[in-house]
Amino acid sequence: MPSSFPASYYSLTIYLKKGTNAAITLIGTNEGNSFRFTKPANETSQLEFGEYKYQAIADDGNGNVDQVDSGNIQILPLLTASGDLRSYWEIIRDNAQEAYKKLTSRETDEVSINGKTFKFSQRNELLKTIRIAEAEIEREKAEQSGPKIYRSRFI
Repeated sequence: MPSSFPASYYSLTIYLKKGTNAAITLIGTNEGNSFRFTKPANETSQLEFGEYKYQAIADDGNGNVDQVDSGNIQILPLLTASGDLRSYWEIIRDNAQEAYKKLTSRETDEVSINGKTFKFSQRNELLKTIRIAEAEIEREKAEQSGPKIYRSRFI
């Protein structure tokens, strides 16, 4: 939070939005010249993980409202959560790798992944799919490791 918007004079609200989902509102509580943002677990337990857009809005209570910051933030899943926590591209890569193993070991004559069937003679197409998926995974990781560091803890 920039020092030009101290908590002693401003309120701060952060809005998080993923795709067409409803916005999530986090209202900061004053802690000296800092803000603390909390959200009860019963409100966040079903929160979909992934990339969200955010806006931080400062309000001085006299009608002066400023957008302090905005951008993208990655919401990570709980590692104890059930279900598949891999990204879309990680699933594609893993499925293509498994299919490639089955074809090259001659365990099967053909495999189907994501609605497409591959034969032994088409195994290079699977390698291409694996390379594309790995490039997309690297792109996702690079996007997540931007220069800004924001930490959120939902309690």
